[in-house]
Amino acid sequence: PFEIPMTPITWVAAFLVADLTFYWMHRIEHKTRILWANHSVHHSSQDFNLTVAMRLCIIEGAIEWIFLIPMVLIGFNPFQAVMALVLIAQYQHWIHTEHIDRLGWLDEVFNTPSVHRVHHGSNHQYLDRNFGGLLVIWDKLFGTFEREGEPVVYGLTKNINTNNPLAINFVEYRNIWYDL
Repeated sequence: PFEIPMTPITWVAAFLVADLTFYWMHRIEHKTRILWANHSVHHSSQDFNLTVAMRLCIIEGAIEWIFLIPMVLIGFNPFQAVMALVLIAQYQHWIHTEHIDRLGWLDEVFNTPSVHRVHHGSNHQYLDRNFGGLLVIWDKLFGTFEREGEPVVYGLTKNINTNNPLAINFVEYRNIWYDL
């Protein structure tokens, strides 16, 4: 219904709105069981390295586009919305590592390896923390920010102990089916 022109300023705005959109998409994926069934694939590794960044559910992309609809409805060009979200997702590849220690003030502004290690932790105090894509302002604003303290234990709270890609992709769907 509205049209925001593509200018340098609106590209900056698109990145901020896409980052906020990513925050809420990511948080909802953790809090809604059917979406967690997709996203848990990414958290199922008990290791934390660059390969985890690409450990994604085979059907997750079929659902995540829905979160772009509000950006388009408020007037962002669909290309601009998609590109902003894709670049935010691409930024996150490098943060899946234990080889980069804390980065001081950068950890207070950006999603860094230290910030993201917390997100992947199955330690009680780390559960459902640090959902941000590029910036941690959303986590601080909405009360989900946690600094890295004690050593992070990676994986799920109930690990699945398999490397079978089909099992990893569908184990939580099976668990939902059994619970029903």
